[in-house]
Amino acid sequence: MDPSLYTDIRDMKGRGPKVCNAENTLRTWGYHQEYASPASVLEWKERGDPPPGSSGFQARMSVKQMLDGFRPGRVVRVKGPWTYVLLPHDECIMTAEDLERSRRMALP
Repeated sequence: MDPSLYTDIRDMKGRGPKVCNAENTLRTWGYHQEYASPASVLEWKERGDPPPGSSGFQARMSVKQMLDGFRPGRVVRVKGPWTYVLLPHDECIMTAEDLERSRRMALP
């Protein structure tokens, strides 16, 4: 991803990013914006040699509403200050079968 996108999230002024729990495939339940929890960035670290599939950034955030997917080792999706557009339908988890299929997919 373009490094400026990570900078946008790190340097948000006035309002924090929104965080939503996701599966390994980065798919979220239904309408991502609706289920996202407002957050504020407490700490931002950069790893020198990130593993495959990792951005190399680690953020510690404070959220207003704790969701079940906000656990160590789980995947979250963070929305920055950009104009919101609807996600394509195939990027959303709509059924239990979608959820099970996304859990079986393993990333490197």
